[in-house]
Amino acid sequence: MIKRKLFIKSAGKLEALIEAHPGSPAEAVIVCHPHPQYGGDMNHGVVMAAYDWAKEAKCLGVRFNFRGVGQSEGTFDNGDGEQADLAAVVDYVRREYRVKRVTVVGYSFGAWVAFRFARVGGRAESLILISPPVSIISPWDPPPAPMNVGIVYGSEDAFCLRDIVDGLAASLGARVHVVGGADHFWSGREGDIPAALDELLPRFRAAQ
Repeated sequence: MIKRKLFIKSAGKLEALIEAHPGSPAEAVIVCHPHPQYGGDMNHGVVMAAYDWAKEAKCLGVRFNFRGVGQSEGTFDNGDGEQADLAAVVDYVRREYRVKRVTVVGYSFGAWVAFRFARVGGRAESLILISPPVSIISPWDPPPAPMNVGIVYGSEDAFCLRDIVDGLAASLGARVHVVGGADHFWSGREGDIPAALDELLPRFRAAQ
């Protein structure tokens, strides 16, 4: 396994970790962390579950800290600057690794940032939203261009109410994976996330 810690230029430098098996991976999975003002960073358990899954799936695994988190420069920007941060990471990965496909996985606040990135035409083939906080953050207007979208959430998630998620999924043509008994924070349930990704991502590849 080849592991790199590096800094990617956005408005300031962004701390990032990239791991891959030797060779030229065809696909990158970029994981966005939860809300930085509530302790979210690239070492969060849900982020690590998705990142580790990407490596096991022979993808290029990428996790990074939004501005103002860890060793990343800058300050929290209510999702606007964070959207630019994600765009910078995607552009870097495409340029440096020449991957054929990029999947962005966002958890909670990271899901909202990833969705906004897609909504303005961000360069990703697939988008997976883990516990998108649709009940407390808005808007969630559909992206202008079709995209493979998956939604993963727990049946006990108070910030991701089923009727709102169902409406969003219908507007996006998204596939949905519900994990019974899990709440928004996935405490002790991070191990259920790889199975959801196993279900969603191969279907996206087949559709491309």
